Amino acid sequence: MEKYLFSQFQKTEKFNVIIDNYNHNKRQLIHGLNEEGLAYLCCNLNDYGINKILIITNNEFKSKEINNYVKSYTNNAELFNPRELILYNVDALSKEDIHKRVDTLYKIINDKKLIVTTSLNSVVSRVIPKEKFKENILKLEYGRSYNFENLICRLNELGYERVDAIEGHGQFSVRGGILDIFSLSENNPYRIEFFDDEIDSIRTVDIKTQRSIKNEKQLVILPCNDAFFNKKELETIKEELGKD
Repeated sequence: MEKYLFSQFQKTEKFNVIIDNYNHNKRQLIHGLNEEGLAYLCCNLNDYGINKILIITNNEFKSKEINNYVKSYTNNAELFNPRELILYNVDALSKEDIHKRVDTLYKIINDKKLIVTTSLNSVVSRVIPKEKFKENILKLEYGRSYNFENLICRLNELGYERVDAIEGHGQFSVRGGILDIFSLSENNPYRIEFFDDEIDSIRTVDIKTQRSIKNEKQLVILPCNDAFFNKKELETIKEELGKD
C-alpha cells in the first residue's frame, strides 16, 4: 500500500519541484507540515532516491515522535539521541543508549538508505571521528587466523565486558578456544570456535538456550562506545596531564 501511495505522491507537481530544486542544489523552505507530514515527505524523498536524510528537531521528544512516524512507513529509520552528561556517576550512563548511538553511527556509514531523526543537543555533541570509528570496527572471517590473546585484548580496548555467560550486547566470554560475543550490530550473540589461531566455525546462538542457530561466514564487531581511547592515546593523555 505504501509503495502505491508513494508512487502517486511522487507524481505531484509540488514533489517534483522539491526534487528539481534538490538536483540543482537549491536551498528550500518547506512549511505547513505537521510531524506526520514531514515524516511522510522524507520517506518519499528517501524512496525516490535521496538515500541519506537527516531530520533535526528542537528537542528529544519531537525526535522520537517523528521517528515513530517514519518507522510506520519504512524500515530505514534510526533515532540518534544525545549523549548523557553525568559527571557525578559515570556508571549511571545508560549502556543501552550508548550502544544504540554506536549502532546508528555504523548504519550512517554503511547503509545505502537511511533516515536519521535527531535533536539539536545531539547534533552539537561531539562524536568519534569517522575514520577512527571505521578503524576500530573488527571483522572476523571464517577460515582466517587471528592471534587469540591479541583479539581478547582488542575486545577489552573496544569496551566489551568479559563475563562468564553472555546476557546482553557488549559482552563476551571465553571457554578454552571458544569465544562468545554479542556485537552491537547483531540481534543474536555469536560463537566463534578456534583451532589454534584459525577460526574453525562462526555461528549465531540463542541467548537463552545457548543452542546454535545458523552458520555464518563473518562477524562485524563494533566498538562499545562512541568515545574511547586506545593504549597509545591513553599514554599520551597521561604524559600531557603529568606536565601540569
